[in-house]
Amino acid sequence: MSCLVAAALAGDSYYKGRGGETKDKVHFLSFIASMNKQYGSHEEFNQRLGTWTANHQKVQQMNKSHTKVTFKDNFTSDWGADEYQQMLGLSTNNALGLNMASLTDEDEDAEGRRRL
Repeated sequence: MSCLVAAALAGDSYYKGRGGETKDKVHFLSFIASMNKQYGSHEEFNQRLGTWTANHQKVQQMNKSHTKVTFKDNFTSDWGADEYQQMLGLSTNNALGLNMASLTDEDEDAEGRRRL
């Protein structure tokens, strides 16, 4: 894996200032190596590259907008929104058989909490 990191870093210095898609791929390869990621196919690699690029652009934009804090990519940077929500505990599997779609404002108690 260290060879991949070296190649990514060498490519990064080569493409500095040239911008574009190739530079993003070099940064993505560095991300893959640093996070010890592995993908099962070229299709998954390309999908993860697209997701990472979009998330990386959000990180860069947040850094421009907030000067007193620094945001960085992390192990979730190549995850889609659904994968991230699952990590947070959002379950799309209704294992309890509750009818979540039928909840209305009338289901709230005096303090605004929902009852099932």
